[in-house]
Amino acid sequence: AKGKDLHFTDDAVLPENDSGDGNRAAIRFIRTAMGSFRGIAADFLWLRAEKLKQEGRHFELVQLSRWIIDLQPNYASAVAYLGWNLAYNISVTTGDFAERWRWICEGIALFKERALVYNPEESEIYRELAWIYLHKIGNLMDDAHMYYKTQLAQTMMHTLGENPDLAALAQAPKGETGFFRAFASSKEKLWRDDRDFARYYRELYEDFFRRSPAAFAGDFLPDDPDLRSRIEAALRAERLRRTQKLEPEKMFEIDRKYG
Repeated sequence: AKGKDLHFTDDAVLPENDSGDGNRAAIRFIRTAMGSFRGIAADFLWLRAEKLKQEGRHFELVQLSRWIIDLQPNYASAVAYLGWNLAYNISVTTGDFAERWRWICEGIALFKERALVYNPEESEIYRELAWIYLHKIGNLMDDAHMYYKTQLAQTMMHTLGENPDLAALAQAPKGETGFFRAFASSKEKLWRDDRDFARYYRELYEDFFRRSPAAFAGDFLPDDPDLRSRIEAALRAERLRRTQKLEPEKMFEIDRKYG
């Protein structure tokens, strides 16, 4: 009962994207083997996190913050603090604007790639994430605020394009499976056979977004304007979901309703 009160539940699934920390197996073992003693492990990690912060070992702190969320994923207040700590406390320890932006992005990623995967209905986490965008990036309090705004705008323009068509993005197929079904009738123009599809899709996606502005290689697709436009919308929609954790359908609905 105490473990449940402390939010140490076993029903939260570890994110598929391990973000390079390589410790999903270790976290899974701790969850399974320690039971209610996970509280002790969490306390130790919190103390370690505070020590790393004081010592200025910020890169290790990012990894440790991910572990803490994996260990106690449903503790919304703790999650909110960890993301806020990176975006606010750690970012201001440097005068370099690019470095500050990196830490803000790390804080945002902690919310998007960890916290909201575990807690998709938790309003406190959404509120804290929205506050980073509104206050840290959108306000004037940080002397690097124009740099943040520019970086965010460039990121979104790279994904959406210079003249976004939200209606087309909202109607675009979702993921590899949706892409396969949507363009199966044109597959003789695009990929050789079904066994080759996954590689084709991955290379097409990576090639498209490798360029800035994002664009197709000259001979990557057939010279069919309608087909190229539909494929571009599918790739941009997928990019929104993967990197920004945004749903084009919701974006279109909000834009249509509020402008």
